[in-house]
Amino acid sequence: MALKHVTIHAERIEAVQLPPLALVTARALAPLNMLVGHAHRLLAPNGLAVFPKGRNADAELTIAAAHWHMTIESFASRTDPEAIIFRIGNIRPA
Repeated sequence: MALKHVTIHAERIEAVQLPPLALVTARALAPLNMLVGHAHRLLAPNGLAVFPKGRNADAELTIAAAHWHMTIESFASRTDPEAIIFRIGNIRPA
């Protein structure tokens, strides 16, 4: 997916009103379960969420998977050996 431009919205995610987005990302914002909920609200069909998570990533994923159906890919972080980057799509409530 090639992005044409990037816009950073420096406001509370709960309050932001945007048209459907192709990509949502956030760093150090909330547990994965909450992030997936925000992404579900903001993403266009076939949109993706990219979330870096720290050493509790597996536990957060277990909790999120109980509430959401989603396609998840994980990648090792190049900057932190304890971190994982999740690429999540096809989000829908469980």
